[in-house]
Order: sequence, then structure tokens, then C-alpha cells
Amino acid sequence: PPQTPPAPQPPLAVGADGSAYVQSPAGVVARVLPSGFILWTQGIVPQGYGYGLPASLYGVALGGADQVVAWIPSASALAALDPTSGLLAWQDMIEPSMSLIEGPVVAPDGSVILLVGTCASSVELVSLDAHGSAQPPVDLGSQVDPQACQLAVAADGTRLVFLPQEFAAPAGGTVSTRVVAIDVGGNTRWSHDATFPYVFTPYEAQD
Repeated sequence: PPQTPPAPQPPLAVGADGSAYVQSPAGVVARVLPSGFILWTQGIVPQGYGYGLPASLYGVALGGADQVVAWIPSASALAALDPTSGLLAWQDMIEPSMSLIEGPVVAPDGSVILLVGTCASSVELVSLDAHGSAQPPVDLGSQVDPQACQLAVAADGTRLVFLPQEFAAPAGGTVSTRVVAIDVGGNTRWSHDATFPYVFTPYEAQD
């Protein structure tokens, strides 16, 4: 294997044996053993995409038996790699107009969860099973600040999504937020709205 791992960018993932799984903007994932030895490197380029195109990877997660899951934003695709060999286990093309907001997160049953933004400025929850087959997306609405959204998965597989509303009011306003719990079938279990005061600190130029 090559002696130099790809230049990593966060987040990286750590396996059960202490191996680090890192990614690079060039579209390369590597497994680095606890000893520092690079066991494998793997470039991920979806079918129909040439190697000359950027295939930046943002977000590496580990599933059962340390299966590696990575997002490819240049193709709006998700790929899974075998942790022993680095070979491609499966790949799924998400809607090309979607952009990743949060994820991937691997649920206890091996399904992979993403929070994505659409060209219609709405936020959707996308779930794929452990073999890469996608369920119908769950529409979480628009007028949401995508940079502040957060995603988590509970031990029973419930998807928890934090959705802060877009805000452009002056000082003294409030910020509305919503937390939504969605079950493994894509049904809303509950949602909770909360409002917080918005603290505005004007910028002061330094002399």
C-alpha cells in the first residue's frame, strides 16, 4: 500500500480495533491501523463520472462490523466499503439536486441516515437500508437554517432532527426551533417546538 495516507479532513471514524478511517478531498478513503500502517486506500468515483472530476468526500461513518460509509457530494452518492479489503460493497445515487446537511449516521440496524437540502429549499430525511436501498424521503419543511440543523439516531433507531428556523430579525427578536422524532418507517412519533430569545451583538470596528 502507499506509505502516505490521504490528507484527512474531519470527521474521521475509529473502528473497534482502533483503526482510523480517513478521507481526502481527492475522493480517497484509507484505513490506518493502530500501528500507523496503511492497510488500504480506495478511491471512490461513481459510474458515469470520470476520474478527472472532483469527488470530495465529506462524512465517514462506520456500520456493523466496521463497514465504511462515505458521502460523495460531486455525485450526490453514498458508498459503502468493506473494512478488510476497502472494496466497494454498494453504492447508491441520491437525487442529484440534493446537498448533504448532516450525516451519514449509521443506525443500530445498519441503515444509513442523511439530512439533505433540496433545490426547492426544503430539508429531507433520507434513509437507506444496510444494503443501500433507499426508502421514500421524509419532507421536514422549508424556511429552515440548514447550517444549524442537527441529526442523531437513538438506540431504538428513532431519528432525531433539530430544525432551527431561518432568522433575519433585528435585536430583541426570537428564534423558533423544532425537534422531530421519526421512527424507522418514516412516521413522525412526536415533534416539539420551542422559542428562544435572539441575542444580537453589533459589530464594533477596531481602531
